[in-house]
Amino acid sequence: MKYPQQKFGQPIALFTALVGIVLYAYLGTGDSHFFANLLGLGRLEGDLPAYIQRFGASFVFLGVLPLVGALGGGYTFKDLGFRWSFEFLRSPAYWLIFLVIVGTSAMSASTPEIQGFYPFSRTLAGYARNDSALWFLVHGLSYVFLYYVPWEICFRGVLTWGALGTPDEVRSLPNSFPWIVPLFAQVVGSVLLHLPHPFSETLGAIVFGVLAGWLTITYRSFVPALVLHLFAGLTLDFVLIFGPSF
Repeated sequence: MKYPQQKFGQPIALFTALVGIVLYAYLGTGDSHFFANLLGLGRLEGDLPAYIQRFGASFVFLGVLPLVGALGGGYTFKDLGFRWSFEFLRSPAYWLIFLVIVGTSAMSASTPEIQGFYPFSRTLAGYARNDSALWFLVHGLSYVFLYYVPWEICFRGVLTWGALGTPDEVRSLPNSFPWIVPLFAQVVGSVLLHLPHPFSETLGAIVFGVLAGWLTITYRSFVPALVLHLFAGLTLDFVLIFGPSF
């Protein structure tokens, strides 16, 4: 059986991704407002400093650090799934998965445990609900570029292809290749970061992680998983902020 060739920087890529996950787990939440203070925003009202800390930590520890480690280890952007082919948009199966994932996310807004955890900033949600809906746009753009893109870079980019090989190598692998290890490498890391989240969401992260990993390997890109992830999260927050009171 043909196996992907190992890159010399594979241990570097995997190590920096794992370090980034640990740093985000400890510094992304809690009382530390390092990133907010660094930007001179530590005195903002309500939970905004904690909100900035979470997004700053995700951008640096889940995005920049793993990416720099992988690129420094000899990977290219293309090797890590930075491929902008939109072939998946022509797949009926993808849209079925999309409707199930996003629909489930929207319906979960009615559950007390989800309402108690999301949105990440009650202060910003109040601005969007009571002052201007443009605040939701601010939240959405921050969520996409500071949270979801770094998340997919780490899990469906560096961890997936760091454990498996490059997308071009994967294209020629036989169906009998043991996909289970590289597929679940990113699932385990993602689920561990969901442990402080509601129980139902953590269980759902297992299913989503498997689907996202399969889509990433199938299309040799993390874009399909990114689209699913960001629409599910933003739909949930939209319903929580602007929907009826449950």
